[in-house]
Formats: sequence, structure tokens, C-alpha cells
Amino acid sequence: MLLPFLATGEYRTWTSQDGRQIEARLTSKTEDGFHIVMRDGRSFTLPLAAVTEADQEFVRNWEFPFTPGRPEESTVIIHAGEAAGSGFLCFIDGAVYLVTNQHVIAGAEPESISFVTADGKTFERGELEISHTQDLARFLVPETYGLALSEQVSFSGEVVAYGNSMGTGVITRERGEIMGMGSGMVEVTAQIVPGNSGGPVVGEDGSVVGVSTLVISGTDNWVTEGSRYAEARRYATILRNGMEWESIDWNDFYRYTRAFADQEQKFEETIKVASTILQNPIDHLPLSTSDFSRNVARVLRQHEEDIRHLDNLRSRGLQSANQIHSVNRSFLNRHQSKMESLANLLTVNNRTRQEWEENLPFPYWREQIKRHMEYREEVEKRLREEANRNRTFFYLR
Repeated sequence: MLLPFLATGEYRTWTSQDGRQIEARLTSKTEDGFHIVMRDGRSFTLPLAAVTEADQEFVRNWEFPFTPGRPEESTVIIHAGEAAGSGFLCFIDGAVYLVTNQHVIAGAEPESISFVTADGKTFERGELEISHTQDLARFLVPETYGLALSEQVSFSGEVVAYGNSMGTGVITRERGEIMGMGSGMVEVTAQIVPGNSGGPVVGEDGSVVGVSTLVISGTDNWVTEGSRYAEARRYATILRNGMEWESIDWNDFYRYTRAFADQEQKFEETIKVASTILQNPIDHLPLSTSDFSRNVARVLRQHEEDIRHLDNLRSRGLQSANQIHSVNRSFLNRHQSKMESLANLLTVNNRTRQEWEENLPFPYWREQIKRHMEYREEVEKRLREEANRNRTFFYLR
């Protein structure tokens, strides 16, 4: 495997247990192994037991030459196909990694993914590692600077979230504080928005408190009315040394997550169109069919045809209550048809479900799939209920 590692130490001669020798630099180590890079750029991860006792002792005594960096220079802008997110350089498990969320790069072709800092520095994709239980991904980078992990996360103190807010390609910072803590996540008031995913949330000392990951809409009912729980809540995933990571080929990760990412995109498209139609049942939609997949675009076109038909009737004038009633009934039938079409788009067949189960067996992805299906089934149920209404009134203007 060819990796563009810069050296983090001097070249030295390494001797295997059977007497073979190579010249290479030590770049990182684990409890029972180490990573070296040769002069021609080839890199290897070796078990500690593969080399002589003298080399083993050298690895044990070696310390990574890490220099803490500033958050603004350590934050990375990520473009993954049509999506955008954030990442950051972090000293974790004895080496510097580029860390982000799995969902930032999920479903994107490896060749379409780019990593660049605010000052234009780019990074090649190293060996991808993902967490089984958290929305985290990382790969080793040839750097000796980055952010350090916070030794202790507490309710006290201010935090700042850095990232590519709204995917504009500009690194921003949003101040806030920690409002809640769990074993794997912290809730913050910093205004995390789309594009911040994968970016660092740092404490007052500049160390990493967590990774911006999730925004949940508030609960609007009489219990939460007037409280912060009626508003959106924002969460960061806690990053720790010693977490379990699994190496996975970039192409395999793309293949495994593409189907799920495609379904999420179609789901979001369907919700957007359904919500707009329900809010404005007799108005032209300010949406372009070119922005949606084929089946959703077909419903959009159907709605626009219905509205043009309604416009023609309006221009000719409606002269009796019977005419208005007839138009209402015809338009209601068309409305019900559109709701049924959108509801049908939300059905996931068993073959797709089986593919998800086989290719995404990790606890994190199983939880994502579960939440996705619960939400999808709830929306589908509501659309079918709307389609089955016996009486609906449309007021013609």
C-alpha cells in the first residue's frame, strides 16, 4: 500500500527476528504494534514481536513528536460528492488522525471526497477506520500537529464548535456551553447546523470535547412549551483514546452505505414535497423538478398540472355552488392520488432491508436503520391517512 506519509522521526535500520533488515522511519505505535514508512513511501504496520528486542525497546521508548495546533488550522472542510461536512486533525491513540462522522462520507464515491483546510492544505485518503458503535470515522495523516483530546468533560466552561457551516466552504465558529452529558454524547448550545457534522467542539483550553454529530427537533407540546426542550437540541459525540476501530476499504464503505444514503435522500425529498403540498394545496410549488429524483419529480409535475387546471377555471369564473362543489371534489381526488403516490415512495422492499442487514451489521448502523424506518413508516402512515380523508375543503382564490 502506498501512503504519502511524511516522516515523524529519523530513518533507522530495523531488523526482523530472522535477521532481515530495512531502513524506515517510525510514525506511530500501538500497545503491540507500530507503523513505519520507507524512503520510497511504502508503509507497513508490524507487530512488535516481529523485530528484535532492541527494536522493540526503541518502539516502547519512542514518543510521537506532537505539537498542539489551533482549532481554526486543524479543522478540515470535507466535500463528499454533493454533500459537505467537516473534519479535524486530532492526536488520538498515539498518532494524528483526520476524524469526521461516518454519515459525512457515507454513500459518496471515494474519488469524489476531498479534504482541505482553510489555508488550502489537502490530505490524501489513508486507511479508513470506522467505529462500530459511534458515528465516527478516521484515517492516519502525515502530520505532527492537531487538536488534543480533553482529559475530562464537565458541565462547567464554554465550548466552541468549528466547522463548514451550511457547506459553504468557510470554517466558522459558534460559541455555547455544555447542557447535558451521557456516556457517548454531550448536548451543547453552540449553533451546530448542517455542514458542521464531523467538526470539533473544543473547550476553553482548545482541546476536543466532542465531534459535532446530531441535531434533534424540539418537542412542541404543553409540557415543553416555554422551555428549551421545545427548540432544536444539538449533540456532539465524545471521542476517546482506546476506542475500538475497524479498518475498512474505502470502496467497500461506499458500496455498503450507498443504498442507505440513497434511501435517506429520497425520503428527505418526499417529505419536502409532501409538506409543501399539504401547506399550500392550491398554490404553485416554488420547487424545481430538476432538484428531485424521477418519481418525486413526477408528483411535482402532477401537482403543477392540477394547479394550472385550477387557474383556468378561476379565469373563466365559477357561477354556481354546484360548480364549486364539483371542482372541490375533483381536486380532492387529485390531492388524494398525490398523497398515495408519495406514500408508496416511502415503502422499502425486503430485498433492500436484507442488503442493509448484511452490509451494515454494526450497532451504530443498525440503530440508524431502525430510526430511519420508524420515521419513514410514521410519515407513510400520515400520508395514507391524508389520502383516505372523506371530506377536505379547498378554498379557491
